[in-house]
Amino acid sequence: MSKYKMDQCTLQSYFKSICNSFYIAYIQVKRLEKLEDELESICPEKELELVKNLLEISVPEELQQKYMASKYSKEELLEKRKEELELAKKEYDEKCKELQEPKWLWNELLWKTAGRSIALVLKQIKEEDFSVIVTSKEEIIALMAFFRGKSVKEYRIINTDEQYLKSFPTGEKMYEEFYAAYCLEDDKEMEKVIHKYF
Repeated sequence: MSKYKMDQCTLQSYFKSICNSFYIAYIQVKRLEKLEDELESICPEKELELVKNLLEISVPEELQQKYMASKYSKEELLEKRKEELELAKKEYDEKCKELQEPKWLWNELLWKTAGRSIALVLKQIKEEDFSVIVTSKEEIIALMAFFRGKSVKEYRIINTDEQYLKSFPTGEKMYEEFYAAYCLEDDKEMEKVIHKYF
């Protein structure tokens, strides 16, 4: 029984299509991570803990009168701030919870669907002794994801013939650094590039 083999053109086309799907999921995950970081920067938890601790500290009456002349007592001001912070914390927790489901979904699509498909296609390309012609940012991002777990030395799959390099993306430092690390066949250099841009 003969083994079914795809031709190089079909695999190349399939690779490009999967890279586009991967990139869509990648952009969504990055967007949600940015939203999480923005939320984290306004998290009121530390200030809330500080206010709770301040409420537990007792200040002698004579010091309160000397340094805290106000129409409100320290406790009243702190209680009011505590209420504000508890409300802000509740809103923060709700927003974090809202982000979890879409982030999980996009991560699933990114790694379990598109990521796994890219790995399978690239493995097939390697087994067939074919190569891929890289023409887009989407493909470079997908290859970075792939090389997070694979050796550049083991997977010499990018077609580096001069005629095809004319199609290789230009205009961004990321493209140049990725290509340089790939040509060096140096996994550590590739890791640096991936860490910097992925």
